[in-house]
Order: sequence, then C-alpha cells, then structure tokens
Amino acid sequence: MRYDQFRFVQDAPVAAPSVQHLDHTDKITNWRVGAVYHPWDNSSLYVMRGTSFNPTADGLTISVTTPATALSIIKLGPEKTETTEVGVKAAVLKGRLTLASAIFETEKTNLRVPDPANSTVQVLEGLVRVRGFETSATGNLTDQWAVIASYSHINAKIVKTSVAAQLNNEPQITPEHTFSLWTTYDATPQLQVGGGAFYVGSSWADLPNTAIVPAYWRFDAMAAYKLKKDTTLQFNIYNLTNKYYFASAYTNWAVPGASRTAALTLRTRF
Repeated sequence: MRYDQFRFVQDAPVAAPSVQHLDHTDKITNWRVGAVYHPWDNSSLYVMRGTSFNPTADGLTISVTTPATALSIIKLGPEKTETTEVGVKAAVLKGRLTLASAIFETEKTNLRVPDPANSTVQVLEGLVRVRGFETSATGNLTDQWAVIASYSHINAKIVKTSVAAQLNNEPQITPEHTFSLWTTYDATPQLQVGGGAFYVGSSWADLPNTAIVPAYWRFDAMAAYKLKKDTTLQFNIYNLTNKYYFASAYTNWAVPGASRTAALTLRTRF
C-alpha cells in the first residue's frame, strides 16, 4: 500500500482574476499485490496487479488562456491507472545470465476528455488501454563480458472518449517499439570498455495523431580504468553520433534530447 499527497500551486498575475491563483491537492492511496511461483530451480513465474495515478497537474503547469478550462482541470482530481502483469524469469549459463519476459495490460480508467455538453471544460470519462510485452537479458555471457538487453512492444489505444476524432487513436508519446543494448568487456583486470545502442520508435505528439515524433537511434560509449583497488577513473560519451532527436513532445512544441556529451568521473570508496 502507498499513500501520496501531491499539492500544486500556480500563480499567474496577468491572467484573468479567476485563474490568477490555482491551488489543488491530490490525496491518493494505491495498492499492489503479486504472487511468485518457482516451478524449477533458478526459475520463477509471477503475476501482479496494482494501481497508480497521474496527479491533476501532471504537466507541472495548467494553461490559463481559457479560464473555464483551467478551472475545470484544477477541480478534476487525478487520472487513475490499473495494471496487470504476468511474467517468467529464468537463470541460464550456470546462473550468470537472467532471461525475463512478461505480458501486461494497463488501463487509464478516467482519462481527461472534453465534456460532451460543454467542450470548454474537461471531465474524467475517457479510457486508454495499453497491451504489450517486454523481454530482457541481464548478466554475463563470459567472466569478462556483461550484457543488458531489453525490448518492449506496446499497443496503446484510446477506447473511450468524448471526441470522435480521437477514438482508437494512440496516446501521446507512446512508441510501439523500444530497444536497448548495453555491454561491457573487461579487457584487462584494470581496463573495462563498453558501449550501448538505444532505439525509440516513432510516436504521436497529439491526441488527434497529426504530429509525429520521429523514431531515433542513440549510441553511447565508455571506458573505465581501475587506478587502485577502490578508485576508478571513467570516461563516458553520450549520443556518440550527435543525433538530433526529441526526448518528449506535446501538441505544439517538443523538447530535444541532449547533444553529444562527454563526462569524466573519478569514483572512490573509503
């Protein structure tokens, strides 16, 4: 069980008087329950069901251009989500590598949609259903070679809404395919090198599904040298090819991801 209290306060001095000060607090209790069964050594089957929520001001701001809409949003309360997942895990290669796979269904049971009787205000009457699966491999292929790989496939649809043009459309920023691979190799007892590839499929930036966020690949690399038993110097390069991509996007604007970035880190234990 988990209890969350999320308070949102927004001041807009030059807005209409009714929305110059917005203040709202969400108080939500969520739960999660699961069971695990071990049919064989080094393997497990599990099932889980739980809830979560998006707070009223999950975008950390509420547009006050239309006061009636802003006031309706601040009074709505959170969007609630229910998730069911069934999965399997198994250790192979004498326990060095863990393989996992799961199928899941997530439903946002009260999506914010325009009120059918008054489109300037919003109500919690929509439904989004997400079904998919994920698979991963984590561990060591040899004593020197480590790998973390994962793939996810998601099918997300708006199955209930007051806006006919949105019915059966995909929610915003929900790529159908995502993939990641990170691997390291201990070239010597002191030197470790590694690299990774990350793929995010295309998605939509708006609910009418008219603005596309393009798919992209990003590549990272690293090298670490153990100076002493408890001291390591590490060099990382993120976005190795300096790919221009969007990390997030909304109806009429987008946020680019970080360009090529280098970092030198000294880690020590004492």
